[in-house]
Amino acid sequence: MVKLRELALFVLLMMLMVPLCARAQLVKGKIDGYKGRSLFIAYSPDGCYPEEYAEVPVDANGVFAFDFDLKFPFSDIIIEVSDSSSVGAHLVKGETLELNIKLNGNALEGVSYSRNKEVNEFYNKLVACFKGTGNGRVDKLSLEASLKSLVDKSKREYYTTLMEAICLDREIAIAQDSLYALGKNYLDDKEYMKMIAKIDPNDKFCFRSGLSLRWLVSNVKAEMAFKGDMGPYCTEMIDIINSAITDSLVRRAMCKVVGMYYFNFGAASDGYKE
Repeated sequence: MVKLRELALFVLLMMLMVPLCARAQLVKGKIDGYKGRSLFIAYSPDGCYPEEYAEVPVDANGVFAFDFDLKFPFSDIIIEVSDSSSVGAHLVKGETLELNIKLNGNALEGVSYSRNKEVNEFYNKLVACFKGTGNGRVDKLSLEASLKSLVDKSKREYYTTLMEAICLDREIAIAQDSLYALGKNYLDDKEYMKMIAKIDPNDKFCFRSGLSLRWLVSNVKAEMAFKGDMGPYCTEMIDIINSAITDSLVRRAMCKVVGMYYFNFGAASDGYKE
């Protein structure tokens, strides 16, 4: 049962690499070697949680464009260019970012950016580390070296905090997998729960990195009835959110997570659209 919680959480964590959110033709791109007619871009319309996946048309030359109403000074998105490769992009309100992406089959061979090169390259590296490691450790030394290229102090501090949160999330995931391999319930492990207790679920970096969802799931006592009645499990999640989550954007996003759990992992999966 514990492993089912982790599998469900993993699906959601893969959507968590997007922060704050603009309006204009924000992204134009060309993908060499792309065979599909469309691709998916993960973005956040409300500035907190990447709850939206937009399907974007790609023409015969591999060219695509994407707009959305960016309400914040900047936003990071994830472009899914193949089943196994993703590209991170840093968008700035009022600017158009152009990308040139090269694929070899499903493998990403390279990407170049028309502006904000240092930030884009760092964020792309962060996405690759997060999505490429599963529950393995992030190459923190390599990321720290890349951070030094960010001249803008505020951006450097922002991404340093995000990187630290992601690294902590990976450490918790490793501990969780180790306990599972030993046949232990990580929710009963005192050291594991000490790590969970360090998480501030209302913090935007904790939420973006997946830490807030780990905190939420680790505080639910009800059993997850995978493909069964998820009512008691999801009701307890709502009770925890109501009692502990004060940030309005995080509350809204977490409630959507509860809906995803109920409809995607329970017997009521057919009612997801409703």
